[in-house]
Amino acid sequence: MDSFGNYTCQVSTDKPYFRCVQTTRHLEVVVPPSDGPVLTEEKSDYEVGDNVSIWCISGKSKPAPDLKWYINDQLAHSELSDQELVVYPDQLESSSLALRFPLKPDVLHNGKVTLKCVATIQHIYAETVKEIRAAVDLSTRGAPVNTFWWLKDLQLGLMSHPTQVDTL
Repeated sequence: MDSFGNYTCQVSTDKPYFRCVQTTRHLEVVVPPSDGPVLTEEKSDYEVGDNVSIWCISGKSKPAPDLKWYINDQLAHSELSDQELVVYPDQLESSSLALRFPLKPDVLHNGKVTLKCVATIQHIYAETVKEIRAAVDLSTRGAPVNTFWWLKDLQLGLMSHPTQVDTL
């Protein structure tokens, strides 16, 4: 990591011309993160109307990765996120990017929203972390009472006929 900086190469010829040519170039040393980005969240379950608050934190590297959030594979607007940079005593860096937005019905696709954090360092390093959260808002009013049957992500059926209750 200490090898970054400007390097000069000089070439000389012997007689009869005694020419000298030199060029200087900058060398950038990149230390990729040993671990991919980690997601941390304020809470683990969200419902429509909640404010989503989630962080993407990169591993230590040099330079720090550039982080981007995607909501349903669309780049999140910059006003929804705040990025911070941390420099450690060993000169490695990490970055964190918070994503905050209200969970509205129009963000959901089949009751789900996909959040993706992508960490990149120039064209050298790219790592993606996906987090999927389900949010379903079901409400009924009046008769008959609707009964929904679910098994994980599969809706098994809907029963919407009135039931008769016998009393003794």
